[in-house]
Amino acid sequence: MSAELSDAAVEVGLLTLNDIARIVGISPASARTYHTDANRRRRAGASLPQDMPAPDVIIVRTPVWRPETIAAWSDRRRVAAEANIARLKEPRGARS
Repeated sequence: MSAELSDAAVEVGLLTLNDIARIVGISPASARTYHTDANRRRRAGASLPQDMPAPDVIIVRTPVWRPETIAAWSDRRRVAAEANIARLKEPRGARS
């Protein structure tokens, strides 16, 4: 993505994948992977609650999101992670 496009998106208050990575605390490569995986699952009709949402807008070929969309996704992602940790802490039955 060009620097001009990124600057233009930021000027109107939209977030690129690099912005999202910085905000959420993940690498840009992870943000791209989350986006790609979520798109693949949406196309297959198998979305997960914690999937990255579809972009609010696509500028040229660059997906961008509104800050409130990413804030809601970040909250869903945190809740799903907490539920998964709780599930993993539950005792399992006897192993044979």
